Parts: sequence; structure tokens; C-alpha cells
Amino acid sequence: MKRFVLGAILIVASVTPALAQGSAQADYGATMGWYRDAATKGDPVAQFLLGVRFEQGLLAEKDDAQAARWYRAAAEQGHREAAFKLAVMYQLGRGIARDDALARRWYESAAEAGFPPAQYNFGLMLDRGLGGPADKVAARRWYEAAAKASVAPAQYTLGALLAKGEGGAADPMHAYMWFLIAEEAGEEQAAQAARALAGQIPASQRDEARSLARQFAELNR
Repeated sequence: MKRFVLGAILIVASVTPALAQGSAQADYGATMGWYRDAATKGDPVAQFLLGVRFEQGLLAEKDDAQAARWYRAAAEQGHREAAFKLAVMYQLGRGIARDDALARRWYESAAEAGFPPAQYNFGLMLDRGLGGPADKVAARRWYEAAAKASVAPAQYTLGALLAKGEGGAADPMHAYMWFLIAEEAGEEQAAQAARALAGQIPASQRDEARSLARQFAELNR
């Protein structure tokens, strides 16, 4: 069977950069003083939004160290996107010392809280043994969670694992399905992978995979 190259794309920005959890309202017209006051009083949403402003240089000079500080404060209170952002900063060494173990820990926290980009990145950490032991079985499970939430790199990578039989039994039909779904989402590698796999599975399985891919598209419009 043709070898498929596993996805290597770390998601470094959230799909919904303004996602807010907690009691505060996301007020994008607020002053920097408002954010600081609410964040200092312990509001996790304000802490997260203050981190975003420092990271992006909005209302203040860009300051990754301050961004990491406020992301941590929010993450420690269970804000899942702040945990994701903090994990990215640990993995890239941005504003904070690089530490794959801590990146993995915070990706896991955000993934367990149901944040799809974190589910994919945590899957990558498990897949490659970054920040801790490799676990292909768990990686496949997290890729699947992110793929079902329409994270295109996860859809392609899950297809590659299914095609190769890594982290579980080989499943060419569902691999082909995920390649088709990822291709539709714009994942460049997926089109080539789908063509390569198409000739290796029966026509009946190709037809079933196409039908399932269409159903997925309809359900996720």
C-alpha cells in the first residue's frame, strides 16, 4: 500500500479567536484599562482577551510574555482557548521558555474541554511522542474528535492513519472518506492521497465513502 505522509501542521491560531467563556461579556470596544481591571479581579474571559490584545498588539504594544501570563491565568481557571493559546506559546517558545511537556499538558486540558484545534494538536503530540510517550491509539482518537469537528488537517491525518493501520486496524474505506472530506475543505495533500487510495479499494467501497462524505458535508454546512 502506498505510504501516506502524516500531517505536520501545528494549528497556532484558534478557529474562533474571540471565543469567550465565563461571566464577562466580550466587549471589543472596551479600553485597555477595562481589560486590566477585570482581569486583575480574576475574570477568566477578561484575562484571555487581555492576552489576545498583548499577543496581537491591540490597544497595547505587542508583548508575548504578557500574553502568556494572562493566558495562563485564564487557563488555570478552565478557559479552554486560553489553555490552547498557552500550549502554543510553550511549544513555540513564544514569550515563554519552550517546553513540550507543558505544551502537551495544556493541549490536553483544552482538548478534554472540547476545543477542536487543541484536539488536533494534542493528537500530534501523542502521535510523535512530543512532551511525553508516543501513543498512536490515543492520537487516532483525538484526530477523530477534531476531524468530526471539521478541522481539515485532522481529517487528512486521520485518513492517513486509517490507511496505514496505525493506532488501530487499517480501514481503507473510511480513510478514503476522510481524504475526500479533507480535500473538500481545501487540504492540499488530501486530493493526492484520495487518488492514490482509490485504485486500491473496491468500487463499492469508493461509492460508500463518497456517500458518507456527502452526508458529512450536508450535516456540517
